[in-house]
Amino acid sequence: MSLFYRTLVLLSAWMQTVFQLYAQADQPKPTTYSDFVIDGNQVWLLNSKGFVMVGNLHSENYVDSTIATDAPIIALTKDRKENIVIGDSSHTIRQYDNQQKVWLTIGRTTNKLTNIIFNSHNTCFGVTNLGIVDIETGKCYFPADSLSENSYVRYKNGWFHAPTCFIDHQDKLWLGFDHGEWGGDVFAFDTRKKTFIPLKTAAVNMAMNPVDGFCEAEGHVYMSGGLSHISLTHGSIVKFTDNVAYSILESKDVETPVNVGSDKLTGKVEKWITWTGGHQIGPITYNALNNCLYFYSQNGIFRGRLKATLGDINQWKNVLKPQLKWGSGRHNAVGSPMNVLKMEFTPNGALVFLAEYDGLGIYDGKSLHFIR
Repeated sequence: MSLFYRTLVLLSAWMQTVFQLYAQADQPKPTTYSDFVIDGNQVWLLNSKGFVMVGNLHSENYVDSTIATDAPIIALTKDRKENIVIGDSSHTIRQYDNQQKVWLTIGRTTNKLTNIIFNSHNTCFGVTNLGIVDIETGKCYFPADSLSENSYVRYKNGWFHAPTCFIDHQDKLWLGFDHGEWGGDVFAFDTRKKTFIPLKTAAVNMAMNPVDGFCEAEGHVYMSGGLSHISLTHGSIVKFTDNVAYSILESKDVETPVNVGSDKLTGKVEKWITWTGGHQIGPITYNALNNCLYFYSQNGIFRGRLKATLGDINQWKNVLKPQLKWGSGRHNAVGSPMNVLKMEFTPNGALVFLAEYDGLGIYDGKSLHFIR
């Protein structure tokens, strides 16, 4: 009986997702948000139309409605000298001159640009669909097949999804991939030696772990991710020490019987088998002021003290549960894509998180407001 009900639940969830996709097919796509950069008391917010808006962290007002560019912006970051840097659809990388209010070209790529990273020497790297490009030399680096941590995925000299990127204090560039029901993948690139680094991930199953975020705490790199596929939900947090992966937290749905009534003739109680309790974990961040990790899931934002037993989900405290919109149409999975894309803390301890449909949330521990 449980197998029958499980099949019925899976079929019902699949049909619901299909109907949602058809219903949304003829509707105009809403403006969404893809990245942000904190610049003092200001925040630069990038939307899906390729515009950057500049707002004030302490209010919902914009300092400038938009910053003009020649082509739609697709990447936003800061260099190590605190200059705002963008990449646009013409594969051009530009630095903003705040005094003249103009963009200065600092480099170009020939490939499709997705991310821009600067290491501690302020060397610029562009992450593209065909690999990592040293902007100064133009040389492109792509990992050997043997460095992939997911045996189900074959890239064939190119990445087919934009990665989540993070650079640590040793100038290692981390790239995490979300392949939906096929799990995830992770690479590390030494930006000083300009070579990919072999990782050891035997302790975690990357074929079950999409990647949504990275952070660094006390010299360790933490990686997070999760998936909601059909009716099953799970998430994970992994710690890398000396390029070796260790599982910190796994949160999975568990089989939960629910009474759905009783047979009128026999009086036998009928049970519906559901799966509940798992967290679809998204981005992760670290607050040095209180030595805590934070992650987001469909159940809200959770805080875990670094010295606690973080493998126990009960050691994580729900500090905020914002009401956020969710989308549909996750690639390679039947379920919703992650709706919070990035989190970080300001120097004074305010939590800033980017919700794809709701804009930039700023939470100071007491109140929450959004910049849209």
